[in-house]
Amino acid sequence: MNFLDLQLSPDLVKALSKKGYSQPTRIQVQTIPLLLEGKDVIGQAQTGTGKTAAYALPLLDLLDPDQARPQALILTPTRELASQVKGEIDSFGYFKSLKCLAIFGGVSIKDQIKALKQGSQILVATPGRLLDLLQRGKVDTSGVTRLVLDEADQMMDMGFIEDIKEILSYLGMLQQTALFSATLPDEVLTIAKDFIPNYHQVSLGSKSQPAQAVSQFFTKVKDSEKFQVLHAFLQVLDPKAALIFVRTKKRVDEMVQALQQMTYQVEGLHSDFSQKQRLAVMHRLKTGQSKLLVATDLAARGLDIDHISHVFNFDAPQDAESYTHRIGRTGRAGSQGMAITFFEPKEHGYLKKLEKEIGHKLQPLKPPTSSDLYYHKLDAAYQNVQSSLDQDDLVSLYPAAEDLLDHYPAKDLVALLVKVLTEDQISAQDVKLSPQKDLPHLERSGKKSKNKRGPNKGQRKRRQGKVDKNKRHRHKRRGKGP
Repeated sequence: MNFLDLQLSPDLVKALSKKGYSQPTRIQVQTIPLLLEGKDVIGQAQTGTGKTAAYALPLLDLLDPDQARPQALILTPTRELASQVKGEIDSFGYFKSLKCLAIFGGVSIKDQIKALKQGSQILVATPGRLLDLLQRGKVDTSGVTRLVLDEADQMMDMGFIEDIKEILSYLGMLQQTALFSATLPDEVLTIAKDFIPNYHQVSLGSKSQPAQAVSQFFTKVKDSEKFQVLHAFLQVLDPKAALIFVRTKKRVDEMVQALQQMTYQVEGLHSDFSQKQRLAVMHRLKTGQSKLLVATDLAARGLDIDHISHVFNFDAPQDAESYTHRIGRTGRAGSQGMAITFFEPKEHGYLKKLEKEIGHKLQPLKPPTSSDLYYHKLDAAYQNVQSSLDQDDLVSLYPAAEDLLDHYPAKDLVALLVKVLTEDQISAQDVKLSPQKDLPHLERSGKKSKNKRGPNKGQRKRRQGKVDKNKRHRHKRRGKGP
């Protein structure tokens, strides 16, 4: 099956071909026809399976380019995802006369108000900034007839449910609502029924099933030895690009500093970063200027970098949903990925619970030994020497080389060269990270906190200003889906 078979317009198919896409993914095959028919849809598929295109392509064919005011609203949990969704829509709509605008915090609200006045058919927004603009009366929602909730499970986890309800109160009658998510916990479905009374559900895989393109391993290691083990894996596996997940902002900063001292090309990302800093980090990762990203769960949500080859759960995730989202950053766009989770001995119960919830056993993986690491470095040194001999003009150094050979045995000089090429500038054993709080007790881990708001901004006070009771969300009634 190709995209023309899905009844998409020639302009969209042409743009997809320009991007190198010829065949739709399963989630696209099963949801695009429903959305083109105007049906309400709940779509669940693993991260990296093309969910953005699944809802964006129908929107681009259904909207009116002659109407300059917003006709479709896409809500995302993070600034990064909002920016990425806008970028994807712009590329899909390359041959369409439609304009997409991204609205999120961390940047000038005055510039966004100015951009809103210029008109656009599609708004991609984070709930907090959009609600702020709505309360100021700066967003014209009178023409919005289509709503998409992207990464709905993450929005629930981050405590945006009340914001979403308030945003809905500003909308008129919706012709269509869609919800897309990597996982579908029961609480998400329960809340979704309030927004989408009659929907067609498309679920590919279990509620918390990780991507099949990812090889999943675990390593048992003490917290004090994690950095040494990570360094060994990075040396031996030599990832094209890797994400390293930790639990706290402080640990992000400490890890980045230590890895930089060991000459790794590494970036950090957590909630204290400004939007400008975040965009700069993402640019360096996407362009290959940096190979490693150390991040917290919240900061890494919505990241879309196709060439991530490895995910390291340096600190074990708290639940199956977090695990699924973490390792879903690799194994994207048809490529294979590898995920390695570090479990401390006292976290054995979490490992077993995780395997039960995702329906998959993680394979044990022993860390590289000191001997493995030495021979890997030795092999890399040989390749480095060979490459340098082939490419560099060494004639100017011959006098110095001959002088050294006059004073020292050749074998000693070569041995010294090997030592220099294989030793670390600092030892991974010398890196000390601050201790962190343990995972919640295993007996409590299955219970969801009633307060699901994020650790940084999730505790913000509810905004003042009451919503007009007459501004209620009205949904077009239709017959029940299958």
